[in-house]
Amino acid sequence: MNFNSFLMLLLLVFPLFAQEKVSLQLKWHHQFQFAGYYAAVEQGYYKDEGLEVTLKDRNPALNNIEQVLNGASQYGIGDSVLLVYLAQKKPIVIVAPIFQHSPNVLITLKSSGIDSPYGLIGKRIALYPNDADGLPLLAMLYESGVTKEGFSRLKTHFNIDDLTAKKVDATHGYATNEPYTLREKGFETNVIYPQSFGVDFYGDMLFTTQDELTHHPKRVEAMKRATIKGWEYAIAHKEEMIHLIQSKYHGTQTIDKLRFEADGIIAAIAPSSYPIGTFNQGRFDYIQKMLERHGLVNSRLSLNQQIYRDASGLRQKVLEYISLDGIVYYVNPMTLKK
Repeated sequence: MNFNSFLMLLLLVFPLFAQEKVSLQLKWHHQFQFAGYYAAVEQGYYKDEGLEVTLKDRNPALNNIEQVLNGASQYGIGDSVLLVYLAQKKPIVIVAPIFQHSPNVLITLKSSGIDSPYGLIGKRIALYPNDADGLPLLAMLYESGVTKEGFSRLKTHFNIDDLTAKKVDATHGYATNEPYTLREKGFETNVIYPQSFGVDFYGDMLFTTQDELTHHPKRVEAMKRATIKGWEYAIAHKEEMIHLIQSKYHGTQTIDKLRFEADGIIAAIAPSSYPIGTFNQGRFDYIQKMLERHGLVNSRLSLNQQIYRDASGLRQKVLEYISLDGIVYYVNPMTLKK
């Protein structure tokens, strides 16, 4: 084979090995919350799928959901607020729920004696300025009767000193973050989890756009597959990922703080109870009904086109759930007779 023939062959073969470049817009700054995506990059899971993925740090001045919708990134991370966007007819596709539970919580000082939403009637509560950022918290207050009985709402950008100075009786936060910060400041806290009071929303979910799914369906499938592998690795190698975040991703948190966050994130993913990426139609229906009661969703959503199904057309995971008297049970359909 002469040189020209070899060069021609090389040019024909090279594109087969070219990596497709995409970017993933993170929901916040680098921390263990995104450890699975770091693992998918570092362990070569994205590369094995033919993807070159750039992870973009969050700019708080910009709407991270809109950054995906406007094409600045092909993929993003959002929580149950994605249902609000879907109700507004935004072309979003939920690829995989990663956090089975939302880390959004209300925090009080232990000295206040307030350890449930029922103790917040008539109290001062600092909530997110944007309702969409604190959907589980608003739903919990509504479902527990606090909204009806009344409370004093303060819309604030988070300032932990408002709680320690007793300017507010409760404040919003992440179970993986603020309780640790307060503990380091010498304050004991009560953490009020919405899921403990009947409000169990999804946390972080990988999402993309209808355009991406229409034009690159195999890429969406590859992105999902590699991301789930990344999270499986991150959970199994927690300490390794903690040191990676601090060294390579310039994490500003201490090792001890990252360990605290990691434990909380893994609890939110609940890998011992659900395969990572589990989607449940009944769960989405339940969340949607709550959003309807809050006036955030005006009509029933058809999620047939908004929830990604894999190439076989099956739902994202094998678990199927039923709800009886408000209690959710699940069965593995593989054990059922056809």
